Amino acid sequence: VTRNLTGAGHPCIKILSGHSAGVTAVKLTKEGDRICSGSNNGIIKFWDVESGKCNLTMIGHDGSVYAVDISDDGKVVFSGGNDKTVRSWDAQTGVLRLTMEGHTNQVNAVRAAPDGKTVCSGSDDKTVRLWDASTG
Repeated sequence: VTRNLTGAGHPCIKILSGHSAGVTAVKLTKEGDRICSGSNNGIIKFWDVESGKCNLTMIGHDGSVYAVDISDDGKVVFSGGNDKTVRSWDAQTGVLRLTMEGHTNQVNAVRAAPDGKTVCSGSDDKTVRLWDASTG
């Protein structure tokens, strides 16, 4: 069952604008105070929920970003995309920390373990890979 909640007293509570291409992935922090979003032009943005402002822009993927995740402590952003890579970013500075290569097709899913030591990825190459989040 699908319901359109925008009309019957269920308005959208906030709109975050700033991507120049379609948004393909989103993730809220554990606390719900920040949102990470990825787009079709390879750009990742980190937003403050209360103000609605983009605090960081991360550029590095070649092509679409299909997946984003945030470590439970909010310090690291993980992303995966069309360029067959998984990337980790410093969530405070936006600096690329690590690029993990090995998939032979686009990466559609990324998820960090609760302890932040491992990240897993799923790809159109029909594999799930586990990575050491600090060394790849």
